[in-house]
Amino acid sequence: MLRVEARHRVGTLDLDVALEVAAGECLALAGPSGAGKTSVLRVVAGLLRPERGRVDANGQTWLDTGSGTDLPPEHRRAGYLFQEYALFPHLTAWQNVAYPMRGVPRTERRERALALLDRFGLEQLADARPRTLSGGERQRVALARVLAR
Repeated sequence: MLRVEARHRVGTLDLDVALEVAAGECLALAGPSGAGKTSVLRVVAGLLRPERGRVDANGQTWLDTGSGTDLPPEHRRAGYLFQEYALFPHLTAWQNVAYPMRGVPRTERRERALALLDRFGLEQLADARPRTLSGGERQRVALARVLAR
């Protein structure tokens, strides 16, 4: 279960959102440019702290501006795929995927990263740097990295 309530001024936009997604449901945010879709996702991920708001996920409160609760992004069990991928250019594809694997022994990170890359048909590009990958390949590496967390 995900419940989001947020009010925030973003540029000229007065964001005012309330949504609830039950476990197993899928929600699509649609609207014109500047409508606040990305801002809502950033609030959930902990990358944007609204002026007023609350985010509850699976029975845990991640954000409650009223009580001062604000769980940092790295402690939220949420993946966020940036529109521009945000891959580290100095790391290989497998290293980008392994990067968020905190708590996983270093000896297991490469194997797990390769398994994720294989799911997206990219295991043969594991040692490639992002600048050598096509846009679609970069997108799949970024998605594998989100799932690695």
